[in-house]
Amino acid sequence: MKVTDFILQNTYLYNINRQKYDLNKVQEQITTQQKVNRPSDSPLGTARIIRFTEQLGSIQTYMSNAENANGFVTKTISSMQSIQTIVSDIQSLLVQTDNALNSGSFENYAQKIESYLANIVDYANEEYDGKYLFAGSTFYDKPFSFDEATLDTTFNSSTPNGSHTIRLSKSIEQKINIGGDDLFASVMKLNGNFDRSAAVGTTSDLTNTIYDADGNEYGVEITYTKTADNQYSMQYNITDDSSNVIANDTLDLAFDATTGELVTVDGADPSAISIDTDSPKIRFKIDPTNLKEADKAAALAQDIDLKGDFFNTLASISTKLANGEKPTANQVALINDFNNHILNKLSEEGNIANRIDSVLNQLTNEETNIKELVSNEKDTDMVKAALDLQTLNYSLEYAYKISSMILPQSLLDYL
Repeated sequence: MKVTDFILQNTYLYNINRQKYDLNKVQEQITTQQKVNRPSDSPLGTARIIRFTEQLGSIQTYMSNAENANGFVTKTISSMQSIQTIVSDIQSLLVQTDNALNSGSFENYAQKIESYLANIVDYANEEYDGKYLFAGSTFYDKPFSFDEATLDTTFNSSTPNGSHTIRLSKSIEQKINIGGDDLFASVMKLNGNFDRSAAVGTTSDLTNTIYDADGNEYGVEITYTKTADNQYSMQYNITDDSSNVIANDTLDLAFDATTGELVTVDGADPSAISIDTDSPKIRFKIDPTNLKEADKAAALAQDIDLKGDFFNTLASISTKLANGEKPTANQVALINDFNNHILNKLSEEGNIANRIDSVLNQLTNEETNIKELVSNEKDTDMVKAALDLQTLNYSLEYAYKISSMILPQSLLDYL
């Protein structure tokens, strides 16, 4: 086939335009420092960049959650450590009250206890990022209030033991708070299971003891009676050492026939039952929310970390000291129990902090890896681009030079 001048001209122009296009593309990559500036530059690379960018966005959201959770937990630990330091000071002061030589200092001790109590309530109302640390899931409600005149401390939160959770990954949702009830309240936790096949009328009894604010001991008796399929009554009686009833009530428990989960307490959603009497001053809760019904023998139990109300006990100790009286052995024991209790909660929150740190480190590594993958797909290799630019410029100049020798003069006049 004869190669005409027309074919040579068209081929030349095509090659020149192609080289100009490649040159402009490399210049754009150098200018923007990105080798993919539009989807057509690399459809496969664009798809990868979109996928990696979405993954990076999710990772950065989880990192933000983890950093926020870390700050919340750190502030919680700091507040509990401050409370524990005050409790240690109270323990030291109570030891001094055993020394008869210090009886003249009781009024001064009473003022110190009063000050300690106010400080503890202040720490119990600490916030992080506008959220109260110990308010449960309603963390915008101030959880505690303190009356300096009467030394009464009130629990205000409607969900003092609610969970504040943070999502740290697609599969990890972490509880980060310690509820006000969990830290400060006297809570009798009922647990175990009823036998689903037990006859109507079957009863079970549990007993324990609690203290009033003055350290006097009272008995707590709980009686369960099966009233119908998946239905039970729960009666509690609080009695003094003369068997006088201080408080009592009967509540209905209903369980899901399939899952065995507790679904209602007296027709309402399951929650702890508050018991608060003025004389004697008793404040504690009975928590039935962990009870279940199962196809196995009944196994019911209960436990209580604090046998009396910490705040009321401190207020009573202060009043006793102001009147020249030593605190009772039970009051001292409750303060010691609370110290052990808060140390356990510090350990629990420390474990949460460690897990958050571990997840945050993992997310940081994932972020670095994903950013590197995005960079590999998207960013310009400046050294390679500079060499490509030099090569293309040389090729274009050489093409112009060659064409001037092989194409008719008339064509070159128009270039």
